[in-house]
Amino acid sequence: MTTPTRTKTREVRNNYPNHDWEEFGSALREARTSRDITQAELATAIGFRSHCSISNIESGVKPMTNGKLNKAAKFLGVLPSEIRPENSPTPRSSKATRP
Repeated sequence: MTTPTRTKTREVRNNYPNHDWEEFGSALREARTSRDITQAELATAIGFRSHCSISNIESGVKPMTNGKLNKAAKFLGVLPSEIRPENSPTPRSSKATRP
């Protein structure tokens, strides 16, 4: 029997244990739905392969990197700070969080 490996998402979340990813996801969902943009449209615009990534971010399961946040904010026509407050910790990339 093999032991399960930790996912990149879990590693990123563990590096920011006090951050409320659900609150961030909620803010992203609000910005997206208020502009009548689907998860699939946003996912394509910022470089994800499917809407599932946006769904995971909005539900607080997966964090969003600064690069993707900036692309999403530009596509949605908002400032990144409207989605994620300036003083919130942000993962730079999943590669930067590996031990």
